[in-house]
Amino acid sequence: MFSNNSKISDKQMKKMLVFDMISISTLIIPYIAASGAGKDGLISIIAASAAAAVYGLVMLYFCKRIKCDYMEYCRQTLGRVGTFLFGMFYLVKFIFSAVFVLTLFMTVIHETILPGTNRTVILISLILVSVFYASKKMEVRARTVEILYYLILIPLLLLFLLGLYKVNLSNLLPLAVTDSVSTIKTSYAVFLTFSALELILFATPSVTGEDEKNKFKRKVMQAVLTTSVFNLVVFVIVTGLLGTSGAARKIWSTISVMQMIEIPGGFVQRQDAIMLCLWLVTIFTVTSTLFHYLCSVTKSITGLRRQSYILVIYAVLLFLIVMQPLNLDTLFDYYGKYIAYIGFPQSILLPGLLMTRSLTKVSKDAT
Repeated sequence: MFSNNSKISDKQMKKMLVFDMISISTLIIPYIAASGAGKDGLISIIAASAAAAVYGLVMLYFCKRIKCDYMEYCRQTLGRVGTFLFGMFYLVKFIFSAVFVLTLFMTVIHETILPGTNRTVILISLILVSVFYASKKMEVRARTVEILYYLILIPLLLLFLLGLYKVNLSNLLPLAVTDSVSTIKTSYAVFLTFSALELILFATPSVTGEDEKNKFKRKVMQAVLTTSVFNLVVFVIVTGLLGTSGAARKIWSTISVMQMIEIPGGFVQRQDAIMLCLWLVTIFTVTSTLFHYLCSVTKSITGLRRQSYILVIYAVLLFLIVMQPLNLDTLFDYYGKYIAYIGFPQSILLPGLLMTRSLTKVSKDAT
């Protein structure tokens, strides 16, 4: 544990990664996997998890070569103009991601937890809490996640497991009945929910001490494994109870299952409310993370230093965008295509090009 130094441990970073990935994946993976591969969605999730582990190792390789703040490395390698262009690619990605995440969460909260509350009120509340959380230093946010990690994940996992006895195995078996092309495409779609691993590029300099950085690979792999287990459990429960057609009916089919699970003894009447409240806490980690890196990249490419002003500008911008009459299904489709064809390739190509440029520059200087 550290104090007022903006540094975090490898364990804290792992927990932040898990929260960033699980908060969205638990909602949408049953829908993605069931609609794309049916019962073989289970195979797609396993394949996607393996690909995510490789992706994490690639990000760690980039971090090991960069060895400093990512945007500062851009400036040293490309200069101000090149850094501005690189930064704009990331800003577009973070803004698009924030629009999707805020729209998803606002819609789910409005239709499940607070159906009588105006969407504007829900959105403003989400943004205000996220901005407040994002305004804190990395170590403060890491400490908060460290405290909440087991308090949230263990009860949430146990509550899901209570639905196991209701699972209909005929909804999950037999496997290997979907054509391989669909299974592979679905694996890629599921893999994209691990996109938060890209943030390792930006966050690694905050991990203090060489010992922590040397053990960071193991922690990242643990984060991928934890998220994968959670995704598999949720898919089995959701698809086992609703069937593939039921799981594919709504983007947030997981919520429907939360309302079906019963705590033995009947002493809790709204266990779905407990699960939703636990899940709600994880929302603010991913939304605040997006605000944090929007602010961080903006400061790097513009030279601005007033974090509060930048956060307010993005809060207003995102509020105005999300309040437009956006259809969630349409937004989900567009966002999925953007991440698949631009967002993910960008996460590999940009640092790869940056390192190539750096090596070329070093070689020229040496000659």
